[in-house]
Amino acid sequence: AVLAVVAVYKPVEELADWLDELSGAAAALGRVAGLLDLTAALPESSSPRPLPPSGTLLVEDVSFRYAEGDEVLHRVSFELRAGERVALVGATGAGKSTLARLVARLDDPSTGRVSYGDVDLRDAALDDVRRHVVLTPQEGHLVEGTIADNVRLARPEASDIEVEEALERIGALEWARQLPAGIHTQVASLGSRLSAGERQLVALSRVALADPRVVVLDEATSALDLGTELLVERALQRALAGRAVLVIAHRATTAARADRVAVLDVGRLVEIGSHDELVERGGAYAALWAAWSRSAG
Repeated sequence: AVLAVVAVYKPVEELADWLDELSGAAAALGRVAGLLDLTAALPESSSPRPLPPSGTLLVEDVSFRYAEGDEVLHRVSFELRAGERVALVGATGAGKSTLARLVARLDDPSTGRVSYGDVDLRDAALDDVRRHVVLTPQEGHLVEGTIADNVRLARPEASDIEVEEALERIGALEWARQLPAGIHTQVASLGSRLSAGERQLVALSRVALADPRVVVLDEATSALDLGTELLVERALQRALAGRAVLVIAHRATTAARADRVAVLDVGRLVEIGSHDELVERGGAYAALWAAWSRSAG
């Protein structure tokens, strides 16, 4: 009798596991189908203007409020030139992430405009904006598949040779070739088989493959493993070289290395200038820099 119970129990357990997986898959399929049925949240111009191959990104008198709530950005203006790096700094809730979303046209300003090469991003095709402006979050999101699959998220039609060329441009091809199956090495969902630094290398290789004119970078705050920290720093420099870069800075060293620093305070741009200029001015940035220096000491 005991052996019979044991013999029956295993198939029942496997059936329960299978039904659990089936239920999860059905729920996921429903969410995907819902997304596919959604219309674009951002309006597309009926006669889109092409974005020029080069130009200056302008944020002009931009304000923004969500559908319900207070204004989170108020009349912000600045320019971002090719080859220039501007660091956004400010306290939590100052509006840094909201401004980054407007620059990447993930949202539209309530008033004012964001333009590239004197073309309002609202007047350009969304596909054109996505080619010119790329937002790279703190943790490069990885999906289940190979290294090549994840790099190709930036340009799905890219060949293996183009993927390797993108890795080469940021100095990470040798790292990729040392993996068990090279660029065809499988990574688990969310990149759990890779270290934090290795996930960032994949994210930066996407930037190299996409080859945008403007990069909006949310600086990673997590500590990197010693094995890839130097490699990631070098990859970052190479991936961003020659591009207009807007970086949400969480570290003092990032702000100090930028060409200019833009200081947001409760949705307002209160200061903009080089690190040395703003420290000498003795205003909001100087106070923030002093606080960073004290915490580092």
